[in-house]
Amino acid sequence: MSAQPVSPFEKAVIDPNAQLWETWRALAQIFTFRRMVSHLTRSKSGWGIYTVDVVSTLKHMPMAIEGQQILASHSDGELLRLKALADLNARRNDSIWKMAALIYVSAPLSLFLAGLQISPAYVKEVLRLGGVGFVIFFFTMLASLTVYYSNNWRARQIEALIEPILIERGNLSFATVNPS
Repeated sequence: MSAQPVSPFEKAVIDPNAQLWETWRALAQIFTFRRMVSHLTRSKSGWGIYTVDVVSTLKHMPMAIEGQQILASHSDGELLRLKALADLNARRNDSIWKMAALIYVSAPLSLFLAGLQISPAYVKEVLRLGGVGFVIFFFTMLASLTVYYSNNWRARQIEALIEPILIERGNLSFATVNPS
């Protein structure tokens, strides 16, 4: 498909949000699962999550440095739009995480307990015969929950990447007052 030249009589259709989504995709590509695991296990700043000052790690981790380079040329208004998008993404990821945790934990446990009430001998026989299957099922569920949780963590990282830039610029319009 080739681009057609725009005649003086036709208006070029320009998406006013194209740069927003392009920047969003660039940020999302930085925070991959592989890089998260590598960061948490091998990076000096990754071990910083075990200290009281976890904000400073945002300045030093490789993913954040790349993200800061992407965001450096953006205005405060653009950063606030990206922050709102990151917050929406994080809230959606949080909802998915909660739903998955609820379903993956409560449904099997409820079925197991109901089975014990209805027919304990049958449940014991199924557990005895299906041991390997249950182990595989358990670890599959655990791996799936780990992926959901890591997506939740990475979504919050993108949001947390934008906030210090706004704070350093003195733009606190995104902050809410929390009297505690």
